[in-house]
Amino acid sequence: MFLNKAKALNYITNTSASQELDITVNHSFNDGEVLDVSIELSKDGNHSDTQEVSGQISYNGYYSTLSLSGLNVSLESFYSMKVSSLGKIIYKGKAFVTNQTIGEYEINNNNYIKQTTDTTNFTIFE
Repeated sequence: MFLNKAKALNYITNTSASQELDITVNHSFNDGEVLDVSIELSKDGNHSDTQEVSGQISYNGYYSTLSLSGLNVSLESFYSMKVSSLGKIIYKGKAFVTNQTIGEYEINNNNYIKQTTDTTNFTIFE
């Protein structure tokens, strides 16, 4: 599970395990209220790759915590997120899927291999 604490972009992993995201929703919570929601995820660039999962939102002061599970998402991809409750959209945003530690995230992680030779002074990226 990867926890995201009030960042501009939501990060999720490509696992079916339960995950939590901190978001700000358009809903007025009562004390101790937990809201059942449906989450629609659409992969950017391929809107036919859309899935809907259920989850719950609990209020935590300035933000709310969305708990969800059962995701089937692709690594290193962006997804559009719509969170709905009782037919009303209460959150729209983006999520990025990665299995890298966010503090050490590298865009080209394992995409390029640095090779050096003894006879030349340049680096080849493959």
